[in-house]
Parts: sequence; structure tokens; C-alpha cells
Amino acid sequence: MQMPQELESAPITLGGELVALRIQRLAAMRRATYRSRSYALIAAGACAVAGVRLAVMAVRHVLAAGWGTRAAAYALLALLAGCAAVCFWQRAVQLSAEIRRSISPQPTTPPDFSTLGNGPS
Repeated sequence: MQMPQELESAPITLGGELVALRIQRLAAMRRATYRSRSYALIAAGACAVAGVRLAVMAVRHVLAAGWGTRAAAYALLALLAGCAAVCFWQRAVQLSAEIRRSISPQPTTPPDFSTLGNGPS
């Protein structure tokens, strides 16, 4: 999930409703990204389990009755479920990388600590 353009270009000011609104939107986007990653992981797992189950059904049908329409359908569906599991897994990896990426921009200048003292005297 990419940040909307108006949210990225919104001026960052200290205090005021604009900062609070921006923080709320960023938090909502972060929660949505976590939720999307969870859905992708669950879908990948479900497709993987379905693919294995269909492959087992195809093998059993071939051993019992030989290759037929039903065995070919099981094998094809197992292949499709495996492909879907891989796609969902890749999407979950992409979302994880997006979550790890920092939302706040890197400062352009190093911080100035010259005005700070050495602590309490």
C-alpha cells in the first residue's frame, strides 16, 4: 500500500490538526498493511493445503482407476492452487518489506547538539 500523494506532500507543522490528521492516516495505513499481510499469509497457507490435498486425491485416483478426467482435473487444480499459494506468499513478502520501511523521511541535515548542555550541574 503506497501512501497517497496528498498525504506525502502535506506540510508537517508542529502542533495543530494537520499533524494529528496525518498521524491518524499513517496509523490507519499501517494497520491496513498489517491486515493485508495477514490475509495474504492465510490465503497462501489455505492454497498450499488445498494444493497438497488435491495432489493426494489425484494420485489416489490414478492408482485406483487410472488417468481420467477426474484425475486430470485434480492435478490441474493442485497446480493452480500451488501457483496461487506462491503468488500470495510473494505478496506477503512485499507487504512485510513495506512494513519494515520507515514512514518518516530521513533528515537532510545532521542534528545540532551544540545548544545542549552536558546535563544537570
